[in-house]
Amino acid sequence: MKGMSSLLGLAGMLLGLCGTALAGPPVNTLVWTVRDVERSYGFIVYRSQAEHGPFRRLNAALIRVGTGTNEYRYVDRDVRPGAVYYYRIDAVSLTGINKPLGKPLSKKTGSAAAETPD
Repeated sequence: MKGMSSLLGLAGMLLGLCGTALAGPPVNTLVWTVRDVERSYGFIVYRSQAEHGPFRRLNAALIRVGTGTNEYRYVDRDVRPGAVYYYRIDAVSLTGINKPLGKPLSKKTGSAAAETPD
């Protein structure tokens, strides 16, 4: 994907955003992978209703880097059907430095795929 960056050896990729296909309250699910997590502490997920923000932090607790996995997931349950949201994921280094994994991705709740803004 275009616009992906690295953080102190951490190369990440936002794989995609998906919505629920089941009946019930809508959700947006973010899934991403990282190739090198040795210098990473975790991730922060942000959301905005505008492409350029302001972005609001969604996860109160840091999504910690796990052993034996390079795929991570966050489920946003506070969404409205048909609304468009922009998501950004920041990697947090062991020294506390935050850097976005890439450009924000847009997701319309109830649609099948996420889009990278032009």
